[in-house]
Parts: sequence; structure tokens; C-alpha cells
Amino acid sequence: MVDDDRVFQVIAERPCLFFSQSPAMKYTVVVLAMCVWCASACNQGDSAEPCEDLATRIINFETEQASSAINNWLIDLMPQPSVSDPLGHEANLQQFADRLRTHCQWEVDVECYGCIETHPLQSHVILSLDSAGIAVQRYLDILTPADAVMTLREIHP
Repeated sequence: MVDDDRVFQVIAERPCLFFSQSPAMKYTVVVLAMCVWCASACNQGDSAEPCEDLATRIINFETEQASSAINNWLIDLMPQPSVSDPLGHEANLQQFADRLRTHCQWEVDVECYGCIETHPLQSHVILSLDSAGIAVQRYLDILTPADAVMTLREIHP
């Protein structure tokens, strides 16, 4: 990977490379510098954590460390309340489970929706994960508010 700081340093140290060349060369250098900057910015801001790392955090009950990745899967699932679903997240919870199944190839079961009577209500999602060849189950407690996106509250056995 090209170090974008190094590219800008070379341009700063040798401005003649940039300013004394033809307009086509100037354009090429600018486009190259922008591509390097964009590539490094995209890598730094990549929110999709690899499934293996996330599985390890879930297996080890590292709720705080797993929250960011789990919540990224939930962030775009806005509640859509209806007569049959006053919380508006029943379809969202199923979509979240489908995303984990599809992207991570995990066994995922929505045990219950809005079944834990707290404020806001919570839902249970069961994950079956492989831990060094041993199948383990972990429960995700998902906060299920009627007026906001769902978020991870807790991971437990």
C-alpha cells in the first residue's frame, strides 16, 4: 500500500516534478494523489468488521468491543410502526438476522421479538458459532425502541 503522506512529501520536496511538467502530467499527479488519499480514507473508515473477529468478540462476551460492528448492521433499520407491529422493528430484526446469515454464514435464530420487558423492550437473537471446532450459542439482547434504531445491549450465554 502506498503511504499517502510520503507521496505528498515527495511533491513538497520536489515541486519541479509537479509544476514544471505538462498539464497532462499535472493532472495525472493530482488524480494519483487523490486516489491514494481516498483509498487510505476508505480503509480507515471501513466499518464492516470481519466476521471472524466479530465472532471471537461475541464468543468471549466482549459486548463493548462487539457493539460497534453489531450496531453497524442495525444502523439503517429505522422503525416502521404499524397496527400489527407497534414497535416497527419486527421485519428489521429479521433483516438483521438475514444479514448475519448471508454475510457471515452463521446460524441465527430470532428467539423472540420485544419479549424482554424493559424500557425500551428488548429482543433475543441466538447465534450458533464455531469456537475451535466446538459449537457455542450466544444470545444477543437487542434494544428495540419504537422511536429509534435497534442497538446491542448485551451478549450472554
